[in-house]
Amino acid sequence: MKKYLIPVVCTLIGFSGCFATMPAPIKDTLLIEKTDADEKKLAKIEDEIVVINQENNKIKESLKITSQKVVISGKEISGLEKEKSLLEEKKKLYVISNDTRALAEVEKAMVDNQQKINLEKINQEYLKARQDHEEKGVELKEAELAAKIAELNFEKARIARAYQDRTMGEVPTDPKTGKKDDKARIDVSEYEKYLESRKEKVTTVRQNYLKITDTVKAAETRLKESGYGK
Repeated sequence: MKKYLIPVVCTLIGFSGCFATMPAPIKDTLLIEKTDADEKKLAKIEDEIVVINQENNKIKESLKITSQKVVISGKEISGLEKEKSLLEEKKKLYVISNDTRALAEVEKAMVDNQQKINLEKINQEYLKARQDHEEKGVELKEAELAAKIAELNFEKARIARAYQDRTMGEVPTDPKTGKKDDKARIDVSEYEKYLESRKEKVTTVRQNYLKITDTVKAAETRLKESGYGK
């Protein structure tokens, strides 16, 4: 499982600010005394990380397709607008030349052209909403990944600190302050605080994602009601 986690972690570290305050990874040498229960818990989290990463990659692939459809839709509209301009010039010609038959045909073509423009704009509105939705979906999955990796590190920190306390003996006292000096040992609270900050991030990003979900659903409904593609 670890061979699948390494590229996931490396990818996340590449995102600006994502791991700016992330505590140092726990060394495997400090996990040698983990229990069967610990092993199962870590394995479960690792499996969840792999699944979330797969879901994220799936959304990214869909986003590539949607983004290209947005480009194509824009060019479709541009082409229709140019056709509209040409038809308008033809109409002027037929009015001047008093060619009633040709005028009737071009006016019919203009109505058809305008309908196509209107429909393609509705399609573009939907595609852009979907693109935004998928972008927010990627952001959410990356936030979930960061939270899961933080959870994994927190659990490892908890196991490692217990190992340190057992093997290193009693925490020494600072002669100057008279307080326990455990700076040489893992501070589990740092990992816990970081985990909570990642969970808060997930909550915020999910709220934004749900707002966009309503928008894309409304755009999809308008597209279906328009009869686009029929």
